[in-house]
Amino acid sequence: MSKRVISLPTGEYTREILFMADIESMHNILYSIQEIKLAISRLSPEQLATFREWFDEFDAKAWDEQLELDAMSGKLDELANQAISDFRAGKCKEL
Repeated sequence: MSKRVISLPTGEYTREILFMADIESMHNILYSIQEIKLAISRLSPEQLATFREWFDEFDAKAWDEQLELDAMSGKLDELANQAISDFRAGKCKEL
């Protein structure tokens, strides 16, 4: 059995989880993705627009949640400190 870390939506949050799977399980996941792709390709223009709107909101929420988790865990501290340092040193310009 192989081990992999993958990101999956879990309720309202996206989490990285340790996924232990054999080759058959991985095949089933890939097969499901292919089924999703096929189903999307068969949507009418109106259905595709509805799906696109939903997915954009879903993706943005997952992005925001991951950014919040990264900020709370300290992953962004170095970048924030560099930005503050650059600002104080006058290395920024007004947009």
